[in-house]
Amino acid sequence: AVSKFHPLPAISKAAFRLPILLGLENGIVPTKLEISYTAPIIDAYLAESQPVINSIKPLHGSSSGNEWIQIHGVGFINRKKLTCVFGDLESEDTIFISSSEIVCKTPKHLPGSVSFGVNNGVSSPENATLNWKFTFVPDALFLSITPTQGTLSGGTLVTIVGLFPSSPFVKSPHSFVCRFGRSGFVEATVFNLNQVSCITPRSDSPKSVEISLSFDGGNNFRSSNIWYSYQNEIEILKLTPNYGYKSMAGTSVFIHGRNFWNSTDLKCTFGSTSVPAMFLSPKIVSCKSPLYNSTRTAESLAVSVSYYGDDYVRSWKDFHYFDLPQIESIEPVLGFSIVVMGRGFHNTLQIKCKLGQALVQARVIN
Repeated sequence: AVSKFHPLPAISKAAFRLPILLGLENGIVPTKLEISYTAPIIDAYLAESQPVINSIKPLHGSSSGNEWIQIHGVGFINRKKLTCVFGDLESEDTIFISSSEIVCKTPKHLPGSVSFGVNNGVSSPENATLNWKFTFVPDALFLSITPTQGTLSGGTLVTIVGLFPSSPFVKSPHSFVCRFGRSGFVEATVFNLNQVSCITPRSDSPKSVEISLSFDGGNNFRSSNIWYSYQNEIEILKLTPNYGYKSMAGTSVFIHGRNFWNSTDLKCTFGSTSVPAMFLSPKIVSCKSPLYNSTRTAESLAVSVSYYGDDYVRSWKDFHYFDLPQIESIEPVLGFSIVVMGRGFHNTLQIKCKLGQALVQARVIN
C-alpha cells in the first residue's frame, strides 16, 4: 500500500485538515486519518522589523571569502532578500534555518574588521543595523608538509609549515583541525603561527589526498594544494644475514619484503636503535647493524623499518648477536669434506666456510 498525500492547496486559511487515503490495486481506501497543515503567519510588526543577533560563529574568516558562518538570534524571516551584511558588502549566499538561526557565506574583503548585521529585506543593505564586528584575516599560506607519504594504518606525524592566522582571531589551539581528503578529520597541534602538526587518520586504500586546515574548529577549511600519499602497509619477510657478531659492528643486512618506498628519511630500527637505510627496490632495503653493547643490547632484537622517525612498520624479524666462533681443529686436513672443530657455531642457513677466497655452504653438527 502507498499513502497518498494531497499537495498544499492555495487557500488563505491559517490551518486546515485533509484526509489520508491509501492507493491499493483495487482502488482508493480511506484510512480515517488526517494530516494537518498550518500556513505560516508573519506578524505584521515582525515583517517590517530587523532581527536581533545573539551570536556569530566564527567571528573571523578568510579575506578570500567563500566561508560559512552561523548566526543565532531572534526574528529571522524566510525571504529571498534575507541577507548578511559585511560593512558595505552583502553575503554571497544566505540560508534560512529557522526564525532563530541562519547561515551566510562570506564575501571577498580586504583584511580588517567590518561592521556586521542581518537584513530581513525590509530596507536596503546600507540601512541595516550593523551592531556586530566581523574580522577578515589574511589568507593562509601553505609552504610544505613533512612527510609527504605514510602507511594506510595512519598514525604518521605530519608537520605543516606556512603562514597562518594570528592568535587574536583564533579562540584556542583546539580551533585548528586538519583534513585529509574529504573525510579524514583530526585535531591539529599548534607550535606557532608558522607550524602545526597532526596525526594522519587511517585510509581504506592507497591514494593521494589534499591536506586542508581549519582555523574555526572544522566549520570551514582552507585548501593547501599540497598532497599526502597513502601507501600500502610494508611487510618484512626475511633478513639476510639475520645475525652478526658482538665484537664486529656494521654487518650489512638486507631486509627483504614488500611495499618499501624510497625516502631520504628511511631508517632501520634494531630494537630501539635506528640507523640509516638505503632503498634498493620496493622489495629490498639495506642497512648496517649497530654495535653490540653488553650493558644495553639484548642478544636478539626485532628489526623493523622506520620512516620519519616515529612511523614504524608493523612487521618485523629478529636479528641475533653471537660471539665470534673459535676454530680449534680441522679434520681431515686433506679431502673433499672437512669437519671443523671449535665453539660458538650457530645453526643458520647462512653459515659458510671460507677456504682461501672461496665461500662454501656449511652445516652445523652441534
